Amino acid sequence: MTPRPIAVAVVLDDTGSRVLVGRRDDAQGELGGYAEFPGGKQEPGEDPIDAALRECREETGLVVQPVRILQTVEHGYDFGELELTFVLCRHEGLAEPRPPFVWLDRTRLDPQAFPPANQNVLKWLCQMEAL
Repeated sequence: MTPRPIAVAVVLDDTGSRVLVGRRDDAQGELGGYAEFPGGKQEPGEDPIDAALRECREETGLVVQPVRILQTVEHGYDFGELELTFVLCRHEGLAEPRPPFVWLDRTRLDPQAFPPANQNVLKWLCQMEAL
């Protein structure tokens, strides 16, 4: 079975110290209750960067700039196989995202609050130097 392609926007603020994070509703089904970066299903023929930017705009109301693809990870969950492409993005300015998304200090992220497929990206975020 082919993994479902998911594009994820890992958005840093203009200082590089905060990252955009939301929390899935407990009743949301797949991965309910977990913290998340904005993202979602790639449409057929859609580039992962374009999908990450679209999903971020739809979920948070923020327009962000892509920097680069951080990594692509395949991960199996009980509901199916996913191929997640994590796209590093920047947001310039002081705009606040739509709830449930908020800006969090990237060095204080709790890896246990995120789904397992996010762990390498979280480690990178907590250890990275400024861009």
